[in-house]
Amino acid sequence: MSLSHSMIDTAVVMCGGMGTRDLPHTLVRPNTLGEIGRRNTFDIITEQLANVGVQNLVVVIPNIKTENVNLSEILIGSWFRGNPKLRDELRAKGKPNEQIVAADNHSHGIDNLYFAYQDQAKYGTAASVAAAINTLVGEIETERFLVVNGDGFMHRTDGGSDIQDLIAETSREGAAHGLLTTTIEKIHEGKYPYGIIERDEAGNFVRINEGPQADQVTTEHPEGNLGIYLFSASIFPLLNEFVSAPLPADRKEYWITDVIETAAQKESVIALPTIGEFVDCATPELREQARALLTTSY
Repeated sequence: MSLSHSMIDTAVVMCGGMGTRDLPHTLVRPNTLGEIGRRNTFDIITEQLANVGVQNLVVVIPNIKTENVNLSEILIGSWFRGNPKLRDELRAKGKPNEQIVAADNHSHGIDNLYFAYQDQAKYGTAASVAAAINTLVGEIETERFLVVNGDGFMHRTDGGSDIQDLIAETSREGAAHGLLTTTIEKIHEGKYPYGIIERDEAGNFVRINEGPQADQVTTEHPEGNLGIYLFSASIFPLLNEFVSAPLPADRKEYWITDVIETAAQKESVIALPTIGEFVDCATPELREQARALLTTSY
């Protein structure tokens, strides 16, 4: 496989939610900048995306301004670009290397940072990705792009990358779209917190059953949707049509899984089981667990 087929130059990071699980911290900074030791979730995500070739990073944030200032845009942009002047001053003064690194930029070699703004009248992952379409089409003109959540990251200890595997397998299969899955334990009462992957008898992806009741899932080790996707540009008209219509009666949010189900009726979609795990970083407690995991893994 050529390098061009195993690399993706554009990614969307979904940070358009209100971060209610992380209140009151998200009143003063976006959830994705929550500290994990001396790093944060956004930093780790950016590094992982840079490692698979991303050069265009589109961050979807809430379309909220206070005194004509979007706090999320300023803080994420400041972290990404860093403060080169301060970095040089710290270096000249012989300050500790950890201070110099903290003041440096955190782009990890990604050239371009864009912001897209999610309408707060429309919630959900489909609305978040749809908010990025004008940037993806008008400014970047991408044909394929990754979508990842801004409140967590993939973790592996073998040096591999599940995101890289998704890119490679989608290309190998000639599929239009792909997504990552993880095996979860069957619950025996209540509702699943994951969307559950449904396949046909040949093992091909059919749909994602979003948050089914326990009695709707028969397998003892169902596959859960991780919310990490690789899309081709053919998803754009489906997204636009979906988020332009009124919400279905049984929905409170515009789910990207509905769009993927529609796409799967016309195009090939692969669902790839991961080797690593998704590390949720949406609360201080979860970030402390993430810090401990990273500390013991290296």
